[in-house]
Amino acid sequence: MIPCLKCNHQNSILQPFCNECGNRLGNLGLRQELAEMDVKLGKIKEALQQFKDLAEEYISVEKYEDVKNIIKNLIRIAPNDVDAYRIMGDMHFKQGSFDQAEKYYRDVLKREISNVTALIKLGDTLFKKGDHASAIIAYRKVIKIDPNAPEPYEFLVGIDSVKENKKEAISFYDKLVEIYTRRGNKEKVYKYSDLSSELSGKKNTSKILPKAEEPVETDDDTPPPEDTEVIGLHLPAIELSFSEDEEDPFAPSLAHPNPVKDFSQKIPEQEEKKEHYKDQIPDKVDIYIHIAREHEDHNKRYLAILNLKPSDGDKVVELLVDALKDQNRTVRTQAAITLGKTGDKRALYILMEALEKDDDPAIRESCASILGELMDQRAIDVLIKSLKDKDSFVCNAALTGLGKFDDPRIIDPMIEYSDSCDPSLWPNIVKILAAKGDQKILKPLYKIFDKTTNIDLKVNIISILTDYKEPTSVDLLIGSLRDSNPKIKISAIKALGDMGDKKAIKHLCDFLTEKDQEICRATDEALAKLGYKKTALTKLKIFFAKKH
Repeated sequence: MIPCLKCNHQNSILQPFCNECGNRLGNLGLRQELAEMDVKLGKIKEALQQFKDLAEEYISVEKYEDVKNIIKNLIRIAPNDVDAYRIMGDMHFKQGSFDQAEKYYRDVLKREISNVTALIKLGDTLFKKGDHASAIIAYRKVIKIDPNAPEPYEFLVGIDSVKENKKEAISFYDKLVEIYTRRGNKEKVYKYSDLSSELSGKKNTSKILPKAEEPVETDDDTPPPEDTEVIGLHLPAIELSFSEDEEDPFAPSLAHPNPVKDFSQKIPEQEEKKEHYKDQIPDKVDIYIHIAREHEDHNKRYLAILNLKPSDGDKVVELLVDALKDQNRTVRTQAAITLGKTGDKRALYILMEALEKDDDPAIRESCASILGELMDQRAIDVLIKSLKDKDSFVCNAALTGLGKFDDPRIIDPMIEYSDSCDPSLWPNIVKILAAKGDQKILKPLYKIFDKTTNIDLKVNIISILTDYKEPTSVDLLIGSLRDSNPKIKISAIKALGDMGDKKAIKHLCDFLTEKDQEICRATDEALAKLGYKKTALTKLKIFFAKKH
């Protein structure tokens, strides 16, 4: 909830105005964030409307940089939407840059020749620039396109030249009475009915006027052909043909009718809204907290939590803890992931639940990783179960997570898993098993060594076997002396020297005459460690091998 700064009434964070007094609420930044979330969620139509509404509100409180940022979003999302140009025109009009405003309104009309809103605003702009004749033409065109728009009638009845034509003025007043009767605006009905009666000399019957019939709506909003033609004739920014003696009524004119009402005065209502506006949630973190706590759409609560970090302060940690109880599992899981990254064990059970039940493998992978970081013994069973997950990334995360535990319970499941898992996971399994220091890991290492074609993994296993100095490993190492890869061969030679088993001597002697000098040096060093002294015959063989 957000309090109104004027009357202190509590309102929903999503409302633009206070329910009690109508004052504008200071939540424009929050509502803009919600619109951006709609874009991420693929709700483009809703996002566009929100951006447009926000832009108009930013203009009313003179936050023009924010307007420009919203325009960038509008053009990015919907480059063909003319409202972006219309809003820029509104901003320049509010700033008093009438030339720029005219340019943008004409840009709209280039794209949509019968855009009533742009034509009305163009009329306002031309009038402010002093080109009253063109403004009148613009409003008369609006009447041709949309006879039920009240703005042109209200503008025209204020002009002396229209007032002097009583018949036309009365018809305009009567049309306004009809429009506002249909809209249920009694105040305007009485006002224009009185003005019509005053001109015509007839008795005012507005208080007993029957409700006008609703106009029949159709799907076709294309204006009549003659209206389109009339509009096009007087828009110089649009490439249309003109006869040589035909003037463009929208070109700047020196012919000004008598002055009408002064539009330069600011509307009192706008002043009041600006006076009472203040950003009540200026901080991004506070915006996300409000959305995460109060929004009914779980997708937006999720996105809000996704943007929060516990390092943002205690209020964020408090929110994340509360979100662990959210009715939506996606929200609960994201809160747990965010909390778990800081080592907060309050996230433990939510993470375990998500690892077992969440449909998104990326979420399961994150949960497995964080459970490993938390290193709570209660997570071991669910991590072992996740070794059978259908997604290899989840399996690897569960494997890595289990590797962080110094618990003998994990060895047997991991050995069993090594028989059926994807070979790409073997390096991780070997690393984890090697750290456990249990003799039972040797047989699975032999199996992996025989099956793998990964040179680095074979070298790593040879190194691990050397550390264990288990006699059963000697035969595997002697067999590796015949490997075609010199890296494996050299590793096996060095390992046999370190193992200290003299039965390797006769196998190593065969490599004293190798052409590869690195292999010869490794063999020399290994034999020296085994206490072997070269015979005269061996020395002679080495001599001739080096010579030839």
